[in-house]
Amino acid sequence: DAHQRKSIAEAIQTLVADYPGNAFLVTSRMVGYQAARLSGDFAHHTIQPLPLERIAEFVGKWYTAIERDAGAEELSEEYTLSVVEEAREWAEELSRTIQERPGIQRLAENPLLLTIIALVNWRGRKLPNRRVELYSHAAETLIASWPYRRQGVELDTERVIRLLSPVAYRIFAARSSGDIAEDELLPILSEAICRVDSVDEREAKVYADEFLGQISERSGIFRERGYDERGRRVFAFLHLTFAEYFTARYLAGLWKGLGEDAKARRAFLRQYAHVPRWREVVLLMVGDVGLRDNDDAERATHLLGDILTLGSDYEDCLHRDLLLAGQCLADDLRVQPQAARYVLDKLLKLVPEPGVGGAVQNAFHAMRETIYAQPMLDGLLAQLEDKDSSVRRRAVSALEQIGGVRAVDGLLARLEDRDWSVRARAASALGQIGDVRAVDDLLTLLDDETKHVRARAADALGAIGDARAVDGLLARLDDKKGDVRARAASALGQIGNVRAVDDLLARLEDRDWSVRARAASALGQIGGVRAVDDLLTRLDDETKHVRASAARALGQIGDVRAVDGLLARLEDENGNVRARAASALGQIGDVRVVDGLLARLEDENGNVRARAASALGQ
Repeated sequence: DAHQRKSIAEAIQTLVADYPGNAFLVTSRMVGYQAARLSGDFAHHTIQPLPLERIAEFVGKWYTAIERDAGAEELSEEYTLSVVEEAREWAEELSRTIQERPGIQRLAENPLLLTIIALVNWRGRKLPNRRVELYSHAAETLIASWPYRRQGVELDTERVIRLLSPVAYRIFAARSSGDIAEDELLPILSEAICRVDSVDEREAKVYADEFLGQISERSGIFRERGYDERGRRVFAFLHLTFAEYFTARYLAGLWKGLGEDAKARRAFLRQYAHVPRWREVVLLMVGDVGLRDNDDAERATHLLGDILTLGSDYEDCLHRDLLLAGQCLADDLRVQPQAARYVLDKLLKLVPEPGVGGAVQNAFHAMRETIYAQPMLDGLLAQLEDKDSSVRRRAVSALEQIGGVRAVDGLLARLEDRDWSVRARAASALGQIGDVRAVDDLLTLLDDETKHVRARAADALGAIGDARAVDGLLARLDDKKGDVRARAASALGQIGNVRAVDDLLARLEDRDWSVRARAASALGQIGGVRAVDDLLTRLDDETKHVRASAARALGQIGDVRAVDGLLARLEDENGNVRARAASALGQIGDVRVVDGLLARLEDENGNVRARAASALGQ
């Protein structure tokens, strides 16, 4: 909860203050972090999704390890070679599947989910698009197939889930570290065994001991983790994600147990629906109900209806119930068509609202691989024709998140919108999508009467990176507006065509510092020693941003003629310039730079010290 997070954040800040001069790396889930954000000198970074090449690398290594582990007793060279070959074939097949299926690729960008995908595929199961189905297969793999492959023992998956679900709930509800002590665990297991196996309390206690030994020794999902400070054995799930999934299964059972009492069902859901810590559990719970609903989606539709009628505080303004329902559809919850249409229509009406429009766009982005993608896209395309420009503009933003052929066609039409802000937003959206079909229309937009539109068109052409845009962008280097000239320079750098070098060199003398800075950066991206002398001159520019950009560009080019000028910038009055100079010297790699970089290890600016240390390492 927020109070506990703040206490932890304060403890971390105290630790940092007590031990100055050390490096600290702190990780956190994104959910709830803003409530207790670390302050001071901490630089914040978000871990990015795994790109396809890293996914393929991971899968290859994972299959090699798992195949070797499966035959650990056989150590012959012939066996080792066969394992490597088999693992390579498995990995190539899975990598192709991930690349060809965007829904799976979106899941595989998370390392944990990628591991689960590999587990499911290793077992020979067809890969699903829905997260809850993926977790279900993974749990079955870790419970049943894992011990069978390793020890010749197989466990009843459904029974294990029914017995461990209340344990998961206790762990999660207690807000603990994720561990549970044996003396707390056994009574929960005994009670579950009484219910599941229909035995008396005495027998249940005996079975609980046996079950705990089996599950902790022979499965990969719930393991002994050692001893606590009181000397008690403690146990935990393999990962918090599995604790969430098992907790979701438990909550799904409780919700179903309330039967036709809609009032009781809603009261039950209110305890968890909008608590950030429980959000993932709630979504998995809803997904599980939908996954196991064999009654023409009737039960899943009732659950969606319960969410929509929770009556949360300030629902008219915050729309939390509706947004949660949208997230459920984004997880591909299969409900009756009229219920899905109701939610989509309500969400579409929220697109123009500044306070929640972004959340709606995120939901639509997640829906693009679901059965709801088509009606959602139809609704957004219709909004592009709305008489209200704010509706059209926000529909453009939502379509940017979705992409695809139909979205691009709709956005291209908006490049001729009567409202300049819609034209500008459509240009940006097309740049983000990156479809080369937009190049000709964006080139036309470089002559728009409004500077903001011309600037966005230049940005978009740079993002797409098509060489056909070079001539049009070169012409914009002479635009009367500095921002347009600057954006054109950046775009030319992104495209990387050497024909732009002479014109960019001329822009190093531009009266607008942002143009000089962008031109310097572009020359660094394009490369070529012709720019070195002019960039060295910009190291003495009156504006710190230009000096920093010139230093970075010289590092990218890597010519030793820049060493003396960059060494001088290690004494610059601005910390960012000193840091950029240090990095550039590291990229060039001349031995003459060592003394200057060593001196910067004592710099008052932490970023400069870090860049100098990194440069010395290079």
